[in-house]
Amino acid sequence: MSPTYWVVRPNPDRTDRMEEFLQQDLIAIGWPHLPTLNQLNEDQLFAKLQVSNPDATKRTLKMQQNMIIRFCMQMKVGDLVVVPYGKLIYFARIAGDYRYSRQAIKDGYPHQRQVEWLLEKKGFPRLQLDTTLRGALRPQLALYSVEDYGPKIDQLLAREQCSGQPPEPEIIMPVAESTPIGAVINRELVSTAREALLETLRSEDPTVRLRAVQIILENYQAPRGRKLKTGS
Repeated sequence: MSPTYWVVRPNPDRTDRMEEFLQQDLIAIGWPHLPTLNQLNEDQLFAKLQVSNPDATKRTLKMQQNMIIRFCMQMKVGDLVVVPYGKLIYFARIAGDYRYSRQAIKDGYPHQRQVEWLLEKKGFPRLQLDTTLRGALRPQLALYSVEDYGPKIDQLLAREQCSGQPPEPEIIMPVAESTPIGAVINRELVSTAREALLETLRSEDPTVRLRAVQIILENYQAPRGRKLKTGS
């Protein structure tokens, strides 16, 4: 069975755990208030998420539920994991089934997976990634699939494992204005990112809402012949 490719952020429960991930050969997600995930069905999981965050919309809770189910049930041994961390990207292979660590509850990451870190646990420079793969790592979600980029990830790992040398700097070509977003980021990422952005726009925090508006304006592409009015 061919592997699936995932992105997992190293900040479960909003805390940087990259050092622990590397030292303990694991990846993890947050939601430390949840019990062992493989003992909950989907309805029970949704109910517990709703109780812990009663102000969240159904869409937000469903998005969280999907990420948790993927980590617990859909990830399998042999899958490839991409872990973005600042200017570096780390790669790992899933080496074990989902496990629940009571010792890590207080630290915010009891929901774990054992992994084998690749490239001798060395980070790969983000700026030297293929431009389309780099674009696919932008969504700030805890966990999502990058299945469409599997061949690019495999090529990168094969090249690095054979050479053992730092990669040559990539010549970054500008993306043409007519290039559709779907050519860079797959449909799942676009859909999930839109949902996250909509939730941000509904935030009670005016600073958070303003940042969401800034992101929209920065990435807005007006139809040819029209200009976006930003003032009088």
